[in-house]
Amino acid sequence: MKKTIFLISFLLLSLVYQAQELNRPTKKVYRDTTSIDMLDIRIGYHGVVTFHPGIKVGVEYPLRRKIKEIPRYPILSRMDVMNGKGSKTIRKELIASLNSGMFYHRQNHSGFFINFEAEKRRTGRKGKYRGFSFGLGMLRTFLGPTYELDESDQFKKVFLPGRFYFMPSFSYTHGWNFMYKKTIPTAIFYKLTYFMYTPYNNSANMNFAFELGLRVKMLKNHLKHE
Repeated sequence: MKKTIFLISFLLLSLVYQAQELNRPTKKVYRDTTSIDMLDIRIGYHGVVTFHPGIKVGVEYPLRRKIKEIPRYPILSRMDVMNGKGSKTIRKELIASLNSGMFYHRQNHSGFFINFEAEKRRTGRKGKYRGFSFGLGMLRTFLGPTYELDESDQFKKVFLPGRFYFMPSFSYTHGWNFMYKKTIPTAIFYKLTYFMYTPYNNSANMNFAFELGLRVKMLKNHLKHE
């Protein structure tokens, strides 16, 4: 009798397991070009060492997007699978962006810059994302009223005092993208940037910047999956 009960229980568990296997979604990885936001514009507060206020604007373009659909358990029914409840979606993108901005260092100088950044971004199922980026740019500083001695030992005001610097940077971004829910075509983010500029006193100077901004969808592509 015990053997019979054991066999019946084993068969029932096997049937339940097989039924779950039928409903179990498989892991999918594919390159996606559907509804890629071909051009986003972003704008935000850009503070050098936080205390030197400024502004930064830019546009970004997704060079590549890879989507990974990973099964999530338990799965309640085949309808859950059809509605996407049986898996979580992770988007990995390579983003190129072109940016420009300025900041003001009180009683010292103003800075204007332009840079190009390449960012690896990961977006989760609910739109939360993070990214790491590397940038190359140019910084131009403008000093306050500056004078120099001319050949006749007279003080002469310098026109547009300041200089150009080469400016590489490394950044970490954390944000919330509402575009994937198809409700609000925007995303909000904060960004921490470590940058250096050279030549500075025959060497280089290092600094940090904090950015708080908004991304807005501008143009869209309508290609199909590849």
